[in-house]
Amino acid sequence: MDSYKHQKRLNALINKGKKNKFLKIPILILVFFEIALYHISLKLQRNAIRLSFVFGLFFTFFLFGSFAIKNQDNSNHRESYTSSSLESMGNYQAVYAEDNEDIVSSNLADLNQDSIDIAEEEEDTPINIEGDEVFYSADEILELDTDTLDDNQVQINDSSLLDEKVADITSFDPNLWCLILINRQHPIPEDYEFELGKLKSGMRCDSRVITPLTNMLKAAKEDGVDLVLCSPYRDYNRQVELFNKKIDKYMKKGYSYAESYQMTSQAVTTPGASEHEAGLAFDIVTKRYALLNDGFGDTEAGKWLAENCYKYGFILRYPLGKEDITGIEYEPWHFRYVGKEAATYMTKEGLTLEEFTDLIKNN
Repeated sequence: MDSYKHQKRLNALINKGKKNKFLKIPILILVFFEIALYHISLKLQRNAIRLSFVFGLFFTFFLFGSFAIKNQDNSNHRESYTSSSLESMGNYQAVYAEDNEDIVSSNLADLNQDSIDIAEEEEDTPINIEGDEVFYSADEILELDTDTLDDNQVQINDSSLLDEKVADITSFDPNLWCLILINRQHPIPEDYEFELGKLKSGMRCDSRVITPLTNMLKAAKEDGVDLVLCSPYRDYNRQVELFNKKIDKYMKKGYSYAESYQMTSQAVTTPGASEHEAGLAFDIVTKRYALLNDGFGDTEAGKWLAENCYKYGFILRYPLGKEDITGIEYEPWHFRYVGKEAATYMTKEGLTLEEFTDLIKNN
């Protein structure tokens, strides 16, 4: 800025202020800004190169920093894949639907081309999956354990064990590892021990249950029923996390802590009292209906499991109409291993594990 022109403007402003007393204060303000702008312009002129360098660094940081943030966000997305057939079905990421969960579930992050193929071929039975829990298809588990399966144990015929004579109730031991009663009133004993067996990746369960489980999955496949397995063993900390998260959901809806705790305990077993913590329970769904709610019981997979699970030593743990006995809402997806003879007895007599245990102790 030219110093001569600057001084000329200042003199003109001052003269106007002297001639008109009403303009004195506004003129003083204008003089102040004129002087300030003049000195700022001088600074800029003297440091032009230095300021250009600083602004260049700032622009570079902003430009590349924006890309870095964007890439970081993209890297945080979880990938999940489905397939166009049972043979190639990949990992499912899922959680339970709100108000009908034992675990908590989010959405599929990315869909590959196989997902689109399935959606086009099976529009009447869409895959409905949400979540952060890993689901594995029966094919994936059977592929892992093909060499260990005992084909002679797999029951895929129409004959029913219910027509055969069941064992006498006095022959059962309620303290047997597979018959241990686990609920709010009977938490897992502190000295209870078992060996964890590996199904696939991070999926584990009691090692003694792997063979009957894989046999059941194979039989369902032979009958054309596609099963998807999730949430076998969960440790205590994971159960605490799920339980507290469910409480938070209810409290956000306006319920008190006591009310939220009560409602949560009817949908999610309390920590230390979950059969998942003992490695004996499994949540089983199908790729065509992966929401864990009452509707699963009406699916082909849900009906097949309810009618055939006892043949492999499993029971529908929380049946409809027995909520006052089990203390848990109807869960057509939750299956517990109790052994083939006990499962056959309970199925034939229509008993829950609570009723079965009481019957043993009273005889």
